[in-house]
Amino acid sequence: MGTLEEFRATFWTVLGTPKGRRSKRYYDVWADLYLIPDALAGPLYAIYKSGECDYVFSDRARFPTIHDPETFLAWCLALADEYRNGVLKAGARDEDEKADQAALLERANGMERLSRMAYEIVKERRGRLKGSASPE
Repeated sequence: MGTLEEFRATFWTVLGTPKGRRSKRYYDVWADLYLIPDALAGPLYAIYKSGECDYVFSDRARFPTIHDPETFLAWCLALADEYRNGVLKAGARDEDEKADQAALLERANGMERLSRMAYEIVKERRGRLKGSASPE
């Protein structure tokens, strides 16, 4: 799990704009939670484009809790959980809302899958960079 090709094939299906919302209420839920996947999309888009997101490890102002691949993964998964919890908190009152809720919950699951793939890519890259800095 976690090849760059798999990551790129999954990226837009997870972080693109979801289609087919049926209820006004869940349009509002999606709008209220929009900044969560947007925050995640920054570093993940960098991986999509160039295979790395090294800037998150050096930008202490924007990413104060990210120091290594493990803290990067924890940050990503916390965003996915925040999104999932926001969707669950909204509840669903009818069939259209249940369908919309299920779609947004699937997006949260996708955010988690994508985060785990990104972690593998980042971990491998950082391992290669450390290895290349070692004298032989």
